[in-house]
Amino acid sequence: PPMVYGRCQMRQVFRLCSRASGVVFQTPDAQAFYPEDVQRKSAIIPNPVMDGLPEWIGSDGAEKRVVTFCRLESQKNLPLLIEAFALFAGGRHDGWRLQIFGDGSQRAALLKRAAELGIGGSVSIEPFAADVHSRVRNATMFVSSSDFEGLQNALIECMAMGMPCIATDCLGGGA
Repeated sequence: PPMVYGRCQMRQVFRLCSRASGVVFQTPDAQAFYPEDVQRKSAIIPNPVMDGLPEWIGSDGAEKRVVTFCRLESQKNLPLLIEAFALFAGGRHDGWRLQIFGDGSQRAALLKRAAELGIGGSVSIEPFAADVHSRVRNATMFVSSSDFEGLQNALIECMAMGMPCIATDCLGGGA
């Protein structure tokens, strides 16, 4: 919560949560940000995994493709992902692509950063799609570069599909 709200807003949130009958958190780490009186009347309910996810195609059939799907906002720290991909793709890993699915305010800046690093032709940003799971099932891996998360649905879903996943050790308990 302190990553999202300022000091004044946090006081208001604490006050509202103190007056509530109950509070729900996604993770113990998120719950721990709140005072004891709020924690005592709270429950932790993780995000569910949706039914009907396709299975990952497996390493033998996977394309040389790293994928992520998320909002294109600063919290997701996608410049870090693009910079890491540039280090990976430069030299020994030709032919790999980074595919980002999502919408948001960072789109132009992310494409610019990829071009600055000389990997613009290997990075694509696709609009978010309802069938994103089917579109990523033949990728080699999913990567999450978030600065903070609760439990990231995209990460959980890719893990449930059996896809190899990499995630930053971020605040909030998602790692």
